Amino acid sequence: GTYTETAARGDNAAFTVRDKNNVTFQGNVDHPENVIIDFGGSSIRGFYSPNNQFTIRGITFQNKKTSSSFGMIAAGGTLSGQALVENCRFINITTTITANDGRMGTLFLPAAAGDYVFRNCEIRDVDCYQWGAVYMNANNTSVTFENCTVSNCTSKISSGGGVFIGVNATGVK
Repeated sequence: GTYTETAARGDNAAFTVRDKNNVTFQGNVDHPENVIIDFGGSSIRGFYSPNNQFTIRGITFQNKKTSSSFGMIAAGGTLSGQALVENCRFINITTTITANDGRMGTLFLPAAAGDYVFRNCEIRDVDCYQWGAVYMNANNTSVTFENCTVSNCTSKISSGGGVFIGVNATGVK
């Protein structure tokens, strides 16, 4: 079905994982288009994990707008294990900010440390001010993109568009 998320809970996010590891958000792995979280233009974060292991599978996230750097999936802190995003779709995500901190991004890892895996994901129709659909600029981070598609993603300034990986990120595959 389609679920509308426009109200924020803790950390200005629709979903927050805090103080628990190995939490799984499971949709339909074979047909992520059948499980849709529609933000209806809301500016809240989609999913936030400050430092906990999580898995997100088989979900479509769509129609998110923001005027800040809150990505669809945002992580920070130090992850003591793996964060896995698998068989998901991220569609029609934009930032309306026109200066400074418009690094919205679908997958936003600004200061995270840990092991992040994005597998069989589709990211399309993302429009950011800077740094693009996937933003990573972190120390001690291992990031793997496996069989993912990034298309029709733009950045209003020269950095990014599709994927931005900062110089501090390590272990990128």
